[in-house]
Amino acid sequence: MYRWKRAGEATSRNTIRLAVGLVPVLLACGKDSTAPTAPIPGARLAFLATTRDAKTSLGVVNADGSGLAWLASDTWWYLAFSWSPDGARIAFGGGHDSASIGIYVVNADGTGLLRLTRDPEWANIGVANVAWSPDGSKIAFAGVNGPLEVVDADGTDRISVADICKVWPPDPISWSPDGKKIAYCAPSPDVYQDIYLSNANGSGQTRITRGCCGDANSAPSWSSDGTRIAYQHNSGATGRHDIRVINADGTGDVNLTETLPGGLYPVWSPVGARLAFWSISDGAPNEIYVMNADGSGLAPVTAGASYDECRYISWSADGTRLAYCSQDDVYSAAVDGTGVSNLTNDALFEGEPRWSPRR
Repeated sequence: MYRWKRAGEATSRNTIRLAVGLVPVLLACGKDSTAPTAPIPGARLAFLATTRDAKTSLGVVNADGSGLAWLASDTWWYLAFSWSPDGARIAFGGGHDSASIGIYVVNADGTGLLRLTRDPEWANIGVANVAWSPDGSKIAFAGVNGPLEVVDADGTDRISVADICKVWPPDPISWSPDGKKIAYCAPSPDVYQDIYLSNANGSGQTRITRGCCGDANSAPSWSSDGTRIAYQHNSGATGRHDIRVINADGTGDVNLTETLPGGLYPVWSPVGARLAFWSISDGAPNEIYVMNADGSGLAPVTAGASYDECRYISWSADGTRLAYCSQDDVYSAAVDGTGVSNLTNDALFEGEPRWSPRR
């Protein structure tokens, strides 16, 4: 949600808390009962909502737009978050001052708020990213100015892993499916930035992309089988963005979008070998496309998605739907572009949708 005020620009002085008291106020904005629904029984999405004074709330909604619940509210930092792999909890980074800012965990029903870290150094800067490991044991996170850190899911054994790219919007952190390694963007000696891998304990740091001449490689997304990583390549010579895929050992680097106008922010499906990404067709605004991981089967998904509101597309756990932002709301659509559903049809500004990983 990049139309938000950045950390330090907002004026709220409320504390992080469970949002029970805010629910009547936020629901008063109303929902449109005529909005189409998404046919995924039991699936849920988490998302962020913000008001004009930049107060931020973390919400959860069912895939048909029902069951709205607010888990944490009134934070005025960038509120990054991540589902636990079992879909039972959400880790998030937020706060309103040096005393409250840090990493928290809350149950998906709003109970059991637990603070894992205290990070006064993030005051007036904010939290860039949070990513729960697929094995459920650890949470990776970073302040806007880094570094990338990892903490056990109970708040113990916090370690610093690596320096990371200091960019806005924040670059994603991607865990290997087995939870043993992390892919991330970091500064490199001879280019602007490259993709690196590290063990979860900070050892074994390996640079797997090799740009040159001002190139920038970023936005890594690990394949569901753990063998490959998709990423965004920005050519320093031409300024062009492409989607590339590379083996996890750094071999077999392939450009998948060289015949397209370009590609941005790839996200690998949690099942199968497909990628969702942003691209441009005939000079129109960025829209979401899907393709197979070998570059075949290119197909448009959306019309009217908002790249400027939130760039990180989210796949449903079964790989059949995508969540994205449009017109200040959270939407979902089938990967063939059908069954479009507005899930947060109200007056708030909402975005950053994340499907629960539980199928």
